[in-house]
Amino acid sequence: MNNSLSFSYDIVENFCTPDSLDASVNYINLLLTSYGYPVPVVVNSSEPEDHCKTINCIYALINDRKKDMQERQRLLEKIDQLHKDQEELRTSLVNHKREYTLQDKKIIELSSKLESSEKECKRQQTHNTRLKEEVTKAKNNMQYMKTQYMHETKRHEQDMSKVQERLLKLMNSHLKTNIASLDMNSHFATTTDYAADNDEVIQVRSMYTDLLLKSTDREREAKKESEDLRIALVQLYTGVRRLMEDRIKQFDQHSRKKSYKETARFNLPMDCGAKEALKEVENLLARLKEEWDYQISNISNEESEEQLQEKDKLIQSLESTMEDLLQNIETMKIEYDGKIQVYEKYEKGGFFDTIIPEPQPVELSDSESSVTDFQLGNVSKYKSLRKKAMRERRKITEAAEELGKQRAQLNAELWAIKEMKYELQKREILEEHSPSPSSIIHIEQPSHTEPQRTYKRFRPSSLGAPSGR
Repeated sequence: MNNSLSFSYDIVENFCTPDSLDASVNYINLLLTSYGYPVPVVVNSSEPEDHCKTINCIYALINDRKKDMQERQRLLEKIDQLHKDQEELRTSLVNHKREYTLQDKKIIELSSKLESSEKECKRQQTHNTRLKEEVTKAKNNMQYMKTQYMHETKRHEQDMSKVQERLLKLMNSHLKTNIASLDMNSHFATTTDYAADNDEVIQVRSMYTDLLLKSTDREREAKKESEDLRIALVQLYTGVRRLMEDRIKQFDQHSRKKSYKETARFNLPMDCGAKEALKEVENLLARLKEEWDYQISNISNEESEEQLQEKDKLIQSLESTMEDLLQNIETMKIEYDGKIQVYEKYEKGGFFDTIIPEPQPVELSDSESSVTDFQLGNVSKYKSLRKKAMRERRKITEAAEELGKQRAQLNAELWAIKEMKYELQKREILEEHSPSPSSIIHIEQPSHTEPQRTYKRFRPSSLGAPSGR
């Protein structure tokens, strides 16, 4: 401090000269009067009072100089502390900018994932529409094939009746004699009105009569059994189709279960009669209902459409919360910029501008207590806001990760359901385009030793069964 005082004295030692002594004394007295010091200062006086006034004035000036130096030292220390706080705030600002950039990247990634999910949903809807069109075309083709099958069946029945009539005519013509007789349309009349024949003719006649009766009975039984089998298979197809459609409409959120090995033994065997086939059909339907009820009761972690909507609402609320946090960050940045301007003003010496003060974005008092309170209050508020933002960001991150996992699980389940629907539709289309029963059902004429039966499996779609809707 003494060095600074001597330095100041060296600067102003040329202020007064012997020639300008009186003028300098008058000017000094004016300045001392304006600043409130004891005056006047009389240089050429011999009175002790004037000398005491001069000494008192010099003492007051020295005390004020000391106070100014102490105040200056205190302000310099405060400025250094403000510089340190400024560096810390700059570091925290850089960190916040980095976090803000990371949050922007995450938001962009989530937006891209949402857009890809929407595109995938639209693609699946288009695919479903095409599948519906293909199913409609397949149904029309099936109806056309059914009509053609009915016409072919009628034509075959007419051909069979013609063949039977021709066979009866040939057999009757073989048994005719040269005597005059009356030809009857019934083959039973032709085998009973020849009493004058010999024993050989009677034996041949009885053999053909028995053969015709047995053939007719077997034909009737085969026709009745075929009709019963057709009705049973139609009931099987209709029941299974309706059951599958009901289950698909009600439980299309469930995953697919591979149970072909368990249900393969319930396929309809062709080595049984119509009543046994009908019983197998009923057992198959009961087993199918039981199996599907078991699958539905044991599937866990189901997600309905309402839950998906709730999660979408949760995502929207989280996005709105993120927007609020971004707005809070913007306001904090604005406040921080204001603080930086105030600190820069302190650094440039604007704090000492009392004659023409510069415009300040934040009003501050000149007292030390108000500056300290303002600084501590802003720092504590900034730290609390930062902690709150960190907590909210952590919650949003955890919620986004949980939603990502749930969305992936839902996408996997949706993919499994769509695959199951696609397999069912493809199987129905393949069954609807299978060959007609005329190329599958084949009944052999039984021999005299042991009846034999060919083992063929019927396809329900080839019998012209209704769709069940």
